[in-house]
Amino acid sequence: SYSDKLSFSEELLKLFSILSIKEISYSSSLFKQFLINLNMKMGQGLPCKNIAESISEHISDNFDREDIEQALTNSYAENGIVYLNEYLFAKENDAELNLMTNDIEIEHIMPASGKNITAIREDAGMDEEEFAAYADKLGNKILLEQNINGSVSNDWFRVKKQTSVKEKRGYRDSLFPIAQSLTKYKSDTWTKNDIDIATKKAAERIVKFIFG
Repeated sequence: SYSDKLSFSEELLKLFSILSIKEISYSSSLFKQFLINLNMKMGQGLPCKNIAESISEHISDNFDREDIEQALTNSYAENGIVYLNEYLFAKENDAELNLMTNDIEIEHIMPASGKNITAIREDAGMDEEEFAAYADKLGNKILLEQNINGSVSNDWFRVKKQTSVKEKRGYRDSLFPIAQSLTKYKSDTWTKNDIDIATKKAAERIVKFIFG
């Protein structure tokens, strides 16, 4: 059935998300050998529902919830995980999301570089080392229209929050749910604490998806 196939697809998504989060080699038995065995079962006609259950059990038996959450909180956020967070945020909020387009780029809410970087870093309350680490945290990365990203990427958060994609200056009228939500954010500044809060929420969202 369609629901069984969807469940199977989502379980595979969970497994490959872990591969990206933990940076474990694909050749590891936790992935390659497991997937080879899974493929054999599929070839033998095992229903999608049973395959999905096998993946779910494999995740529960071999990966630790707290370990995954810590990796999401502390590590560099791979682009695939940024896409996953946007997808889950959209589902959580019953928002429309179209990922079947080439017009998408990863946006750093607090810029990673640019002519205003020193002032923005001071505004965020961080030294150079902290700033470099926080720029690539999960809570500081969202999806944004590609043709807009280049124009807004180096601006202050207050500018991005208050202006429109139509002006190529901000998040208003963006097609992406997290960017839309940031236009209503409680503050006009985006600091270390804001990134920590956003990262924690994203990590919890993804862990809940993976482990239930």
